[in-house]
Amino acid sequence: MTELDRFKAVEGLAIAWYRAAGDALVTGSWTPTTLERKIMEDVVKVTMVPSLEEPPFDDEPLWCRLTRVSRWAAAFRLAALAGRWDLPEDAGRPTGCGYRDVNLEKLVGGLYPLFALFEHWADLHEGFWHEKTEEEADIRLAQLVPSVDTHIFHAEQVHIHFITMTFDSILDDAV
Repeated sequence: MTELDRFKAVEGLAIAWYRAAGDALVTGSWTPTTLERKIMEDVVKVTMVPSLEEPPFDDEPLWCRLTRVSRWAAAFRLAALAGRWDLPEDAGRPTGCGYRDVNLEKLVGGLYPLFALFEHWADLHEGFWHEKTEEEADIRLAQLVPSVDTHIFHAEQVHIHFITMTFDSILDDAV
C-alpha cells in the first residue's frame, strides 16, 4: 500500500468519526463525562495554533506545517494516557444505530491514525533533511507522498476545523 493509499483510507475513517461524534452529541446519544471534557480541554490547548492568519499556512515551510499537523498525534496519545485507553491500530468505522457507541475514547482512536500518518511523514521529512537540503527533502517527500501539500492543506483547513468544532461541542456544557 502506498502512502497515498494509506492517507485516503485513514482520512475517510477520520471523517466518519468526527461526523459520528458530532451526530452523537447533537442527538444526545453521547453526553461527555467530566473526565472526557477535561481531557478534551487539554487537547484543545495543546493543538491550538496561535496565528493571526487563517489556515492553510501555505506560506510556511513544509517542515513547519508537517510539525504543526503531526502534533495532533502526540496530543491524542496523551489523551489516551489520561483516559487509560488503548489507541487501536485501526478503529474501523463507527457503528450502531445513531452511533450510540461513540465516546471520546473511540473518537480519539478514530482520529489518531490520520495524524499518526502526518507524524510519520514529518519523521520521513526530518530524516531526508539530515542528508539533504530543506528543498531536496521537500522534493523527496513529495515523490513518496504525491500531493503532500494538498493533504496538509485539507488537514489544516478542513479536518482540523471540523474536529475543533466537534471538540467545542464536547466542551459545551449544554451538550
